[in-house]
Amino acid sequence: MPVILPNALISTARAVYTASSGQTSEPVAYLAAVPAYLAPVRATQLATLPENALSQVTYCARVESGTDIVANDLVTLITLADGLTPWPSPFPASAVCVVKYAQESAPGILAERVLYLAFILTGGPAF
Repeated sequence: MPVILPNALISTARAVYTASSGQTSEPVAYLAAVPAYLAPVRATQLATLPENALSQVTYCARVESGTDIVANDLVTLITLADGLTPWPSPFPASAVCVVKYAQESAPGILAERVLYLAFILTGGPAF
């Protein structure tokens, strides 16, 4: 089932873990222009999240059920639904968007995957 009222397109990158060397690669482009409905996370949604996903979660993105986006994926680009206009983010350009938790809903006519996004500030002063 497609996303109802998509207001953004998101692109992601994913790092790959190599068991033989025990190292994780740099994130590489993974998915591009995935239709999503972005909205600020509601307090009632936070009640259902595991404790390790609570820190810094500020937005949720609803994507089509079965979309291969998982926790720790980086969101590299968010545009409005036209695919050209940058999403008006309330965060500075130095913020990195990370998927903290992905939750698949029950199968049915309105099945979806909800991604909980955290914007992490980078490159600032260390205190």
